[in-house]
Amino acid sequence: MRAWKQYDWIKTKKLCALSALALLTSAFCLASASAVSAKVKIEKPKQTIYLSSKDGKDSARQPELFFYIGLSDGDRIEETSIRSDNEWASGKVSFIKPVNSDGVFLNIRPVHPGTANLAFQDQAGRAYTVTAEILPYENPLKTLKITNVKKGKNLAGKLNESRETKPESFAFSKKTDASKIKLVCADGWKLMGVKIYVREFDDTYNFREQAIDRINLNARSKTINLKETKKGDYVWFRDMRFVNEKNGASQIIFTFGKDPYTSK
Repeated sequence: MRAWKQYDWIKTKKLCALSALALLTSAFCLASASAVSAKVKIEKPKQTIYLSSKDGKDSARQPELFFYIGLSDGDRIEETSIRSDNEWASGKVSFIKPVNSDGVFLNIRPVHPGTANLAFQDQAGRAYTVTAEILPYENPLKTLKITNVKKGKNLAGKLNESRETKPESFAFSKKTDASKIKLVCADGWKLMGVKIYVREFDDTYNFREQAIDRINLNARSKTINLKETKKGDYVWFRDMRFVNEKNGASQIIFTFGKDPYTSK
């Protein structure tokens, strides 16, 4: 009698173990099926961006943040499902469908600091979320000095309020055999690239131009040598690109100085 009871107990134990294994296998298969069926691929689902100015004015051309969503054949994003949980930070979310592309973009032009989660669904009702972290404007430049321009004064402070400044002529006060430009980043920033132009006049106001293109610098400071410059020549900058070492976010100074193509 004891033997039969022992046999029943072992049999029951085995059945329980098999049932548990079956449940685990079923759960695993369901999870795998769910993972396989989620065909939407999001590049960089979390991104950080800096505002263009301290007061968030539209005149400073607020930065745009793009989330790229890759789609397989037959998949789509339901545009009406797109929501932001913090419109104060994200602003309006735009939905962009490029021609001849396998994916779509979610685009925001933020005007206030904060974190915004953008939720959306695909055609099967599967839910997805991307996150935008919007940080206050920060001047990425500590020092910008040019030989014999503004008496060698540090011009970086002109970017303290906004990445876009009023056009200003940075003219050389006298002839210089070897002018230099010194760029030093603020703490935590790196200079990735810059384009520098020097407009050089002759007596008839014809001009020639030095063009210096420095890309892939990845430097905290950089000194750039210019050729001979004369009194009245002036320098301007385009596309100074910076990256924050801590969060990977970028800041671009599109134009600094007076554009020579719009001035005499």
